[in-house]
Amino acid sequence: MVIILFVVFILLVVIGVPIAFALAFASITAMVMTTPFGVDLIIQSMVGGVDSFPLVAIPFFILAGQLMGKGGMSRRIITFARNLTGTLPAGMAVVMVVASIMFAAISGSTAATTATIGAIMIPVLARSPGFNLPSAAALQTTSGSIGVIIPPSVPLILMGVIAGISIGDLFLAGIVPGLIMGVSLIIVSMIMVMIKKGETFENAEEYIEKITLKDILVSLIHAILPMMTLVIILGGIIGGIFTPTEAGLVAVVYAFLVCTLIYGELRVSDLTESLQETVVITAVVVLCISAASPFAWLLTVEQIPQQMAHSMLAITESPFMLIGLMLFCLIIIGTFLDLTPAMLILVPVFLPIASAINMPDLQFGLMVTMALAIGQCTPPLGVSLFVACGVAKCKISDLVIPLIPFLAALLVALLIIAFVPALTTWLPYLLK
Repeated sequence: MVIILFVVFILLVVIGVPIAFALAFASITAMVMTTPFGVDLIIQSMVGGVDSFPLVAIPFFILAGQLMGKGGMSRRIITFARNLTGTLPAGMAVVMVVASIMFAAISGSTAATTATIGAIMIPVLARSPGFNLPSAAALQTTSGSIGVIIPPSVPLILMGVIAGISIGDLFLAGIVPGLIMGVSLIIVSMIMVMIKKGETFENAEEYIEKITLKDILVSLIHAILPMMTLVIILGGIIGGIFTPTEAGLVAVVYAFLVCTLIYGELRVSDLTESLQETVVITAVVVLCISAASPFAWLLTVEQIPQQMAHSMLAITESPFMLIGLMLFCLIIIGTFLDLTPAMLILVPVFLPIASAINMPDLQFGLMVTMALAIGQCTPPLGVSLFVACGVAKCKISDLVIPLIPFLAALLVALLIIAFVPALTTWLPYLLK
């Protein structure tokens, strides 16, 4: 059964069938050809896969990010980040990364972070010393991946559902890894500027401004309400005021009230467009979850996770080697599969291995999410890469070389998180 399952799935992916349909059709084919069960069992598994209350948070957080992006919150965050860090070495690169981190705390989405921040910052950074259009798009591609690590994060919600980990704890555990990713990208950007020091760029001087303390304070006042989103969400979850699922609804209400009553920038057309985009994105995510459920169920029935765990433990009992093997598989598979189906397939496989080496659940969840997030930045199927290329109006091939130093920075950050448990566990434990 397993051979048929994977052969059909790989063939369908190779010929260009969408991942969700490839997963579902591979499951149906394997079951019909090797078991006496009917297709109705597949349908029950698909429905049961999305019958989970925590998944309700996904459309709420997506809608909140859409409203905040269209209602003026993202612009205020970028202005504050620019005033705060724009005069530093590689200032505009630092602004892009810092703004991505801040907006990630609003949107919870790689694509939304890349598109919203990239539309404003890529043209600016492309004219700054040490950068051109492809390298600016490459930095935004990798900065956008922080959107699935900094809470609230849609993939972390999915991770909590699949692995049975507290979503609130995952949110808290994602803060430090997200910051480490941002710092690693900033360091690489500064090194690039120092290497290329002395080169001239057209109109670069118009973006190098003398920022006063007044400018910083004024922009901070304007950015307080957007940045309060994270405080409200995490504060409410930690304080037991509402659950992570309810936090999504709170974020929507907060975004709507701020963008309409205070900023007055959210129009009816923006609201309609936000709802439409939320429906489309949610439908894609839910379809992938539903289609992957029978696939994962068949793997479980055949005890593939346990067999893989036993096989890897037979190769080595070293926790370092086993973590390295998991990371290798996650990076390779994440390059060819989108984050959601990859997580649905791989988490049940690797969770027994992580348990066998006593890896904390929170560390495992963040390691898997970070590794697959890096896959969002790489060809041929990187969502963040596609979005950044669309914003910058350049080809994917133009970004291959500029991406290398930034991907190396993210890989270093991933290794730090994978081998230092305290970085993901100390904050949730501290606040408990």
